[in-house]
Order: sequence, then structure tokens, then C-alpha cells
Amino acid sequence: MSLSLPETSTTLLQRLGRQDPKAWEDFETKYIWVMRSSLRSWSISPEDIDDVLQDSCLRVFRNIHKYEHRGQGSFRAWLKEISRSCWLQAVRKSAYRARSQNKVLDLSRGDTLNRVRDFAEKDEQLKTLLGEYLDLNAK
Repeated sequence: MSLSLPETSTTLLQRLGRQDPKAWEDFETKYIWVMRSSLRSWSISPEDIDDVLQDSCLRVFRNIHKYEHRGQGSFRAWLKEISRSCWLQAVRKSAYRARSQNKVLDLSRGDTLNRVRDFAEKDEQLKTLLGEYLDLNAK
């Protein structure tokens, strides 16, 4: 038994383009799970999924007027591409922050946003401890 995906309604797309609040509720009911399941399939940590999903929804909201319906499955593919793009952007931002602190992360090893955040927190803790140590020795 296969899961049947709902066909995208052109009227829903038109309503989304007009920023109809009810259309956005319908969008959430029908399509958030598509985006969330794409993010899960890419092994993104559960803590990061909601952040990336929020960014993705914001991007859909801002760009729905640019979407061109190209037949069955094209809207879901567009949503997945937006989710992927937002995830990659989040990874790049985290990697840039780490590099700007003169730290190198090997993202090819599968470092996630969560690891990047943990790394940054530990770096801040070390700076704090070092500062306290230096203060004690200066006295």
C-alpha cells in the first residue's frame, strides 16, 4: 500500500499568491509534512529541523508568486528544493562562523548544525575559563 500524495490545487496556489490567510492554513495542513520529511531524510538533527523548516516556510511565503506550476509533483519538488537550499544555507553560515573563529570543521565527515553549535559553545566556555585564569594570576 503506497501513500497517495494530494494533487496540488491550482486554486490553492492562486490563493497563496494572494497571501490569503486561510490558504496558508491549508498549505500547512497539506505540505509542511513534505518539507519536514525531506529534512529528516537528509539526517538533519531534530533540533535543527524546526529552524530550517521555519526559514523554508518564510522563503515559500516570500517567493510563492514566482512559482510556476509545471504539472504533477512540481510544487512538492519546489518545496523540497527550498528546504534543501535553506538547510545548506544554515550549514554554510555555521561553518563560516566556525572558520571566522579560526576553527576548521570537516563538514564532509557529517558535522551537523548541532555539532557546530556545540563547538561554538565549548569555544566560548574555554575563553571564559581562560579569562578567569588570567584574572586570578594577575592578582
